[in-house]
Amino acid sequence: MAIYDAFEAIIEATLPGLQEILFCAEHTAQGWGLRCSVQCTDAPAALPGLPQMQLERDDDGLLYFTMFPAEGGGL
Repeated sequence: MAIYDAFEAIIEATLPGLQEILFCAEHTAQGWGLRCSVQCTDAPAALPGLPQMQLERDDDGLLYFTMFPAEGGGL
């Protein structure tokens, strides 16, 4: 359920400018985590309700959302 909630939060935060999304959920020994890259016209500053989600933007304008237990909190 937490994976779906995180996916939904990313979608809602990047609409209506969402153009492309690549989403990967992964289970590690520490628990569930995710990686997601997004191409959109409007970049959110953070995700409401998911303060542990790391957000980076590269020089090409792609957004990278990352959240793993070892990186400050998993799902």
